Amino acid sequence: MDALGSISLHGLVASAPATVRELRTFISARGHGIGDKVDTGGKPKSKPPCNVAAIDASDLETWMLVEWASYAGVEVRGAGRFWRVGGRVAGLVSDDVTPVQVVADRLLHAMSQPDWVEPEGMHEALNDCRVRHIEQWPSLMDVLMDVRC
Repeated sequence: MDALGSISLHGLVASAPATVRELRTFISARGHGIGDKVDTGGKPKSKPPCNVAAIDASDLETWMLVEWASYAGVEVRGAGRFWRVGGRVAGLVSDDVTPVQVVADRLLHAMSQPDWVEPEGMHEALNDCRVRHIEQWPSLMDVLMDVRC
């Protein structure tokens, strides 16, 4: 990885479960969110009791990993319980990141095969998503470094 420019695809996938786990620790922590004020139309304006931005980030990291793994031909069925909207994975149903770990492991296995062909746009999309989240929650950089990308 060079600064916050480009993280290796292997690093992005390998660190996805820990990244989602870390993001989920921010859900109940106020003060980490950006733009999570809710306008219910009433007065006064209220803030949700949790960090909506962290929920959204966790769900986005999960969705991106699963969508790209599926697009790359990796079987994602049977990985565990995901929150689905219209039949498509939209996040986790709980704080258990096991389904993310299973998909990441399957994708890493596929990537290690000699016939692996990275789908066009995969690395860039996953990298851009992660960089945005690291900029918002700098401690995610520690998660990335712990995986030794």
